[in-house]
Amino acid sequence: KAVFSTRYDDATQRPYNFGDAFLIDFESGKVDTLFVREGFVADMQFSPDGKRLLITGSPEAFDGIGNVCGEGVIPNTFDYQLFVMELDTKRITPLTRDFDPSVGSCTWSKLDGNIYAICEVKDGKGIYSLSGKALAAGKIEWTKLDLNETYVSHWDLAEDKPLLVYSGEGSMTSDRTWLLDLKSGKLNWKWNNGKSANMLGPGNCVPVVTKDKVIIVAPDRYMTAINRKNGKTIWRVNDYKVRESLGVSADGKVAYAKTMDGEIVAVSTQGKKYKLLWVVDAKMGYEHTPCVVVESKGVVYAGSRTGVVVAIDPISQKVLWHYKMGNSALNGFEIDDNGDVYASLIEGKIYRISTK
Repeated sequence: KAVFSTRYDDATQRPYNFGDAFLIDFESGKVDTLFVREGFVADMQFSPDGKRLLITGSPEAFDGIGNVCGEGVIPNTFDYQLFVMELDTKRITPLTRDFDPSVGSCTWSKLDGNIYAICEVKDGKGIYSLSGKALAAGKIEWTKLDLNETYVSHWDLAEDKPLLVYSGEGSMTSDRTWLLDLKSGKLNWKWNNGKSANMLGPGNCVPVVTKDKVIIVAPDRYMTAINRKNGKTIWRVNDYKVRESLGVSADGKVAYAKTMDGEIVAVSTQGKKYKLLWVVDAKMGYEHTPCVVVESKGVVYAGSRTGVVVAIDPISQKVLWHYKMGNSALNGFEIDDNGDVYASLIEGKIYRISTK
């Protein structure tokens, strides 16, 4: 199954851009309408059991069910809230109506069933969790994770263990990377690049997490492999001008990084030593957008700051094609169960790349 939406403009009514959302069952071909003419929804994702949707939107979404402002007061459109939709009944439950922080990115964990969200509170930014068991019982219980940074800039959950890796900074520190055991609440380790200057840490990098390593790239132009168990540096290189764009192969054995010169670098995630596998000039020119690199059905995809998507064959190490999807930077890629790739741009466009 997949959720897709359409967008259209209406200059006569706020917020002047609206959307309809649909649920499609690929096996039966059935299409179910989830909502129509909703102008305040930003993002949607399935629950681990596939029976619900976790929806990010403004307080006015779904007729203001999550709005706590008084009558006649327009809430901040960018004060994002969370909602859950039951797919069988279309019933909406607001999850953050009585929760002050503004929600950023969020994930519904397949491992423990909890919802994790990065949220802004005044000048700070932290990670909160919502108990999946409590939610199933009709209770909404948010807990702020005890982290070591005032402003968390990026984070990721391990798929096979209750581990959270995150990067952030404090009032007196530059970007640092940490690994937290979500089950015990114990900080397993912390790592930093040894630099005191801001903006040089892996703040906007999605880490590659393997069974024994955490691999990152950062604006200091280093790629680093960190021991997942103890946080010690395994290797650290700056052979190529990497920045914040990183990804991993389908089998987890190769890490892909985009450089500031528009190249794609492939590095082995195996063993204790740095091993460069190949480098392909993707002909993107100067690059800085932090869009992840993905692989699906034997093809590597990377996005540029100018709206261009590049497909590369990792076996022949040749560029298969370029396609200009728009004029803004690529946000990122997602891969569905069939291996099709979805690309989104800052200007609001979404493309589906069929891999058949």
